[in-house]
Amino acid sequence: MKSVPNPYRRRTIVAAIVSADALALSALLFALSRSVAVSEWMATHTTRAWVYLWGHIGSIFPWSIFEWGALLLVTVAIVCVVSCIVLLCKRAWMRAASVIMPLVATGCCILCVYYGTAGVCYNRKPLALPICANDAIAADRIADACDAFWNQYDAIAAQLETDADGVPICPYTFRELSDLLAREFARLDPQYFGTYTPRAKPVSNWWIMSNFRIAGITFVPTAEPNVNAGMPAYDRVTTMAHEMAHTHGIMREFNANTVADYVLLISDDPYLKFCGMASVAGDWFTLFLYTNQYPIYRERFSERKQPAASAMRTQSFEWWQRYDLFDEIGEFFNDLYLRLIGGQESGTGSYYDPSDADEIGTTPDGFPIFDNPQFGESARILYTLYAQ
Repeated sequence: MKSVPNPYRRRTIVAAIVSADALALSALLFALSRSVAVSEWMATHTTRAWVYLWGHIGSIFPWSIFEWGALLLVTVAIVCVVSCIVLLCKRAWMRAASVIMPLVATGCCILCVYYGTAGVCYNRKPLALPICANDAIAADRIADACDAFWNQYDAIAAQLETDADGVPICPYTFRELSDLLAREFARLDPQYFGTYTPRAKPVSNWWIMSNFRIAGITFVPTAEPNVNAGMPAYDRVTTMAHEMAHTHGIMREFNANTVADYVLLISDDPYLKFCGMASVAGDWFTLFLYTNQYPIYRERFSERKQPAASAMRTQSFEWWQRYDLFDEIGEFFNDLYLRLIGGQESGTGSYYDPSDADEIGTTPDGFPIFDNPQFGESARILYTLYAQ
């Protein structure tokens, strides 16, 4: 009598083969992308083509495909895990394996697609932005540059309408803001950044994101810059610009911050430019400090405040203070992702590109003396735009 094939065994074996193939391909992509040349080629060819295709498909839907797909996947995963546990309790080993292995295979395939579109971009060439080199910063030009910045800062603030708390009012809807930022990205080097920017999507379940302390998520396989829709306007602007940078193959977090700052600072729109200036204004202190000009900073700029920007940042701080239920969990998984997938040894520390210098002594007045300053990208952006 001919035996009947076991469907549970067959399903388990197929899922195991798919999982192994997906993991093997992910490992190959990881190894290849350690080469800057390969990473750059993948970013400007395969990733760019993928984002162009799926960005246009995704633009048909006003809601986030990633958000609802993730919720569906989590729901299915919970059902599969519970079913697997029940079957294991009944000692139905093969049936349990046939339930859990397709879930594992799905996760491995998603990982493979994600790494093939986003993970391969973590080792690209330096940003193609007109930002001065570290040794091009001349100490004697910083004070005049800072004056120019503050004069423009105050002039732009005077153009903005504010609410009762003095916070500038964003004059744009979410979609208008997305389209406006896309036009700003079109001003960048097309060879490095490409010419297409997908429209940003507001996340409906923003309460969940907020309690994980997540401002935005760009899921490159669906080509969607997803933004926490509940945040104050200032956070939405800077986050949207940051997440849009990711869709251009800029995956390192501090690089995405740099691109976001640059795009906002060169904008001709007063509100966007003001948000960019508020984001980087603190870097003037760094420029003065590490070029041994702190006395000048204290005398001329330490008491200079921009009231509208201060109100804007206070609103942002107070809003985020309301949401902290799962912030440590969110920090843990984000750090794990950046280390394992992004190859960033500092994990969530990769969001920052701080300036630094060697302290070699103090002045007779007690001020520190620094040597060999290494300025971060945002500080060099400021110098480039206002001193050069």
